[in-house]
Amino acid sequence: MASEIFGIAAVFWVLIPVGLAGGALLLKLQGD
Repeated sequence: MASEIFGIAAVFWVLIPVGLAGGALLLKLQGD
């Protein structure tokens, strides 16, 4: 069970920054 929790945490640690960066990029592109 612990390994599953760590796996999910690792996925979120990767997806959250990527999602924030992608959202910022889209806002910049729309602004231009």
